[in-house]
Amino acid sequence: MDIRPGRWQAWRWLASRAGLPPPGAGVSTVVVVRVTNGGEEWRRTFAEHAMMTTQRIEDGLILERFNGLEVRFKLRPERGALRFEQRGARLCLGALRVPLPRWLAPAVVAHEGPGDAPDRTRVEVRITLPLFGEILSYSGWMGPPEEAA
Repeated sequence: MDIRPGRWQAWRWLASRAGLPPPGAGVSTVVVVRVTNGGEEWRRTFAEHAMMTTQRIEDGLILERFNGLEVRFKLRPERGALRFEQRGARLCLGALRVPLPRWLAPAVVAHEGPGDAPDRTRVEVRITLPLFGEILSYSGWMGPPEEAA
């Protein structure tokens, strides 16, 4: 993956405090998905940096939780690919989920589509804050694990 930080140093600091991966080009990335009782756990390891989210389905939407933030997505097919359209965000404090107004909520744009080989997928993710711009983006190719030589 190529991981790109936002252009302002303060947002780079915020991204690192929020648990987002540090910037880098060609970062070795491993994604492990584990089925749980209520959905799935997605563990993404960017080089040595682990980032875990949980996902579940509710009312036809994918709800992805990262730390205390839950983002709601509707999947849209688009020319042989999938676009994750954000439908809202909530702040989660225990069982309490508080909807965030659009002007305050982080915006996540995600897309996955056909790769350059039958067993590879192109992934693009961009995270922004409405009043401040991009915090982080990453993109690259995902495929089956490479076998050890």
